[in-house]
Amino acid sequence: MGKLAGKLHKDVFANSRDDIPTEPREGTLFSSRFTVEMDEAVLQRRKQALESLVAERNNLIHQDLARFDPTSPESCRVLIEKLDSQNMRIAQQIDGLVILLNGFRDILNHILELEESGVIERMLRDQ
Repeated sequence: MGKLAGKLHKDVFANSRDDIPTEPREGTLFSSRFTVEMDEAVLQRRKQALESLVAERNNLIHQDLARFDPTSPESCRVLIEKLDSQNMRIAQQIDGLVILLNGFRDILNHILELEESGVIERMLRDQ
């Protein structure tokens, strides 16, 4: 989960415009890159929220489960509460990503429709 969170913030929630180098090609090349630019304070809050979830999940896996007693109703209740709390916050993170990815998919579908209708080819030819 930690590696995924780090990759998300490095590749998607990045306030940089580093271009991906490409080899010279003949003909037309279309590429896309999905990044979300946001206020630095908002970016840091999002990153901190995700890092907090990762730390909590690591703690749960590496420490809380070692103390877990499946025969104790109290131990089960405590673990269930922790898991439910984490699950709710993980679901919120996922819901936000789904909204972003659906928007990106819609944009790509629109571009594909333009390409299939010949609009992009005409635009490039007419330049």
